[in-house]
Amino acid sequence: SPADINYDESASTLRYADRAKQIKTKAIVNEDPTEALIRELKEENERLKSRMKSGDVDEQELKDMAGKEVMSKEELAAMKKAWLEEMKANMKSNEKEVSEQGKTTEDKTKEQKEHNKEQDNVLSKIMEEKKTKPHLFNLNFDPQLSGRLVHIFQKSDTEIGNKKGKESDICMVGPGLHEQHAFIRQDKKHHQVFIKQGEKDCRILVNGEPTTEEVELHHNDRLVFGSTQLWVFQNPKEKGIDKKKYPPITFDYAQEEIAAKAGVKVDTAAGGDMALLQEDLIDVMPAVEEANSISEELDKRVKFEIILISPHMLGKMQGTKAEGFTDMKSTQPEVCVKMKNLENGTEFIWPKEKFLNRLYLMKEMYNNYEEEEDDWDLPEDKDPFQEDVDTEVNIGTVQVFLQPIAYMVEMKEQLEVTDLKGNKIGIMNLEVAPCNKKGREYTETDDKFVDSPDELVGKDVHFMFKIVNCRGLPNKYTDVHCKYRVYLEETDVTTEKISLTANPDFNHKKQFSFNPATRQLVDYLNNGSIMVQIVGKQYIRKSAVASKKGLSTKEMLKSDRAVFAKTANLMNGFQMNGRVVDPQKQSIVVELLLMKKTQARLQQRCDNMKKMLEKAEKLGRSGVSCTTIKSFFNAHTDEQFANSMKQLEVFMAAQK
Repeated sequence: SPADINYDESASTLRYADRAKQIKTKAIVNEDPTEALIRELKEENERLKSRMKSGDVDEQELKDMAGKEVMSKEELAAMKKAWLEEMKANMKSNEKEVSEQGKTTEDKTKEQKEHNKEQDNVLSKIMEEKKTKPHLFNLNFDPQLSGRLVHIFQKSDTEIGNKKGKESDICMVGPGLHEQHAFIRQDKKHHQVFIKQGEKDCRILVNGEPTTEEVELHHNDRLVFGSTQLWVFQNPKEKGIDKKKYPPITFDYAQEEIAAKAGVKVDTAAGGDMALLQEDLIDVMPAVEEANSISEELDKRVKFEIILISPHMLGKMQGTKAEGFTDMKSTQPEVCVKMKNLENGTEFIWPKEKFLNRLYLMKEMYNNYEEEEDDWDLPEDKDPFQEDVDTEVNIGTVQVFLQPIAYMVEMKEQLEVTDLKGNKIGIMNLEVAPCNKKGREYTETDDKFVDSPDELVGKDVHFMFKIVNCRGLPNKYTDVHCKYRVYLEETDVTTEKISLTANPDFNHKKQFSFNPATRQLVDYLNNGSIMVQIVGKQYIRKSAVASKKGLSTKEMLKSDRAVFAKTANLMNGFQMNGRVVDPQKQSIVVELLLMKKTQARLQQRCDNMKKMLEKAEKLGRSGVSCTTIKSFFNAHTDEQFANSMKQLEVFMAAQK
């Protein structure tokens, strides 16, 4: 409409018409994809035939294919011949594809049935041979996949190896497998089978025990090749197997057996946290072995080792919100993994979940390496084997109980610094002292001691927290400092950073004031503690790096190859220099301090009452007022005692 009141509608209509006019349609033939592919392949073959008949290839095209600027007549003739061969191969491939695509559904179904029948025949043959010949079958954590792979020992001598180099009789793939990993010898006359290493460093476990010499295999023996290949050996013709009773062999049974031989006693009757700990160890041990094998093959210069973090240290890690430790709640040690860089000596503690997540990435990297992909290696920031050297690590922790402040008593102590395993690694000198709001610390003459923390509720409470120094810390850290939190604070209080010394002097002090003290605060002071965490960055010494220069991961691991060998001591507690470090030692020290203070107060009161009675007897009085007795009872200083004595004399004079 030309009317101005319809301007918006008219403009909208015109814009729509303009867009509609710009739409272009293109007609296409509605063709079946398979028929279209067959048509394109036939057209391609016709084009290739035409070029081959006419020899339609010029010299420049041949030179481009060869990647040369100048070629002789002989080279051109040879190149043209190769070109013709390639054209023929392409035509043959196209014709095969046309034939395949042209098959009917019935033809394909018939071929598939024939293929399945062949597979069934092969499987039936294997099942029959299993009844009479020695063989291996696989174990998998998924029960549905166990027993799916079977290797029958057909020859007297059988070689087991990986796919690299000369092809072995039995090929296995995985980290830690060598080209000639194992040799199996069969004595068919006596129905005996023996196994031995193919190379010196090959890892073979028989029923959880590593083997370095030729050993005889027995029916239902469990075998481990490398770090991931788990198999069961069976010999149907072994003498006496009909009279024996064998337990059901499962993946879990084999793993528990390996763990038991490594020193981890699997107690089926254990319950609660101990059962979970055993389960975690059984899960992590083979994973650590696999990670070390991958590190060795990829030459990543990294070694992994299982450690247990003591339960009281878990609480400290939670308090500092360290990565991966925030949700841990346990009364038993927690399974973690220590990652050590063999080249520079740096060490990092990973929670089990973080390690297992990294292991998936390591496996993916290893698979890419096995498939010879050019980009199998990853940049350092994405490499699952690496950790940023500037990452702050936990050096040790000190637990400071605040109970003395709940009784308004000063504490000056030398406390043990413990690492994540609960071992003593140094000492910390610190002080906790009650003070006034201006920071002046109370002394004995101020008489601020209270008989019960309940007396502090509703009053102003101030105290000074001092970290003087640490002594005897490991001398391999830089930017060493302490951090802690008090009560409900959400941010860390940090000390000055000290570098490259085992005996840092922090000389740190901070006053905390609460106006007034609530019931919750008093309970915290009486029953709670401050977790002082000592952290720093690992210092890489050039001499350590230089000494490992030119060595491969395999050579560096030789001195400490067996992860399982160290595991035997994991369940034996946390020791330092032959003694167990008691995590409650500092709590006992605090209790002793308060007992001494309370005993001194009670002794003072007894002495005051004795002197009062002696004075009353001297004055010839047989009774004393309650007010006077109370003043003697609460007199804790010489001045207060003198005032009480004057009060007694006044009372006696008034009674005459």
